[in-house]
Parts: sequence; structure tokens; C-alpha cells
Amino acid sequence: MNVALRNTQREASVVPILPERSDATAPHHLVTIHGIADTADVWKQAVTKLTPQFRSYQQLSLKWHSEVGEPYAYPDPGAVLADAWRQLPDGPKVVVSHAFGCNALLSMAQRQPLDDVDALILFSPYYKAGYEDFNWALFRRYVSEFERFLLS
Repeated sequence: MNVALRNTQREASVVPILPERSDATAPHHLVTIHGIADTADVWKQAVTKLTPQFRSYQQLSLKWHSEVGEPYAYPDPGAVLADAWRQLPDGPKVVVSHAFGCNALLSMAQRQPLDDVDALILFSPYYKAGYEDFNWALFRRYVSEFERFLLS
């Protein structure tokens, strides 16, 4: 069943951050992708610790951020991310992604080549190396302790 979105905000937007750290001569843009229930600026503090070496610093604000506030049907994460991707500046990118943002990125990558990505860093607390590592007991733990995972 496809439920119409009740929130009228754009599903995805690009928010330039830390313009004072940008280096117009640098080869890469830094792109950050947040997880579910994070805010778009979840990476801002970490980015301030990096040596200024990027042409621009971009954070994606995606439909599943914690400030949405209105009920809505979850759209296709890969499609939402593709909407944001089209708004990014041209040029090579280094991408840092977290949790659900990793899933959205992999979903998008199945549909379109990421020819402009030179480096990719995925932080996913739910990643398991093989299907056998993701068992029923672990799934139950993730569900019962979900709030702890969000707050840690």
C-alpha cells in the first residue's frame, strides 16, 4: 500500500557546512549521510576534527531525520538519497555514511553508478559479515535494545 506523504518538506536536501574550512583548490567534496533518527548535522563535530582538505563539506538532510515530526510513509531510501545526490556539487567525492544511511547508499548504488565517489566510509552498527551472524537472538536484542543503540 502506498500512502501519500503528509509532510510537505522536500524529502532530501543538501546543507553546506563549515564553508570557512573549504579549500577551492582541493580535489574532493566531503559528503556526510546520517542514519535513521539522527539530525543532518550529526557529523559536524567529527568533521571539525579533520584537516581542512576538501573543496566543500556537504551534509545530506534526508527524510528519516529526527526533526521531521509528522507521520509519513517511508519512501524508498535509495530514491530519497538519489534526490539529494542530484543536488550535490559536481566533482569527486569522499562519502562518510552511518547506519541506515549506509543502507540507503547501497540501495541507490544498485540503481546508478557512483562514478564520482573516490572514497567511501561506512559506519553501520548492525553490519554482520555473513547471514549466519545475523540470527534470531541477535535480531531480538536489536529490537529490545533499539533505544540504547540510538542513544549511544
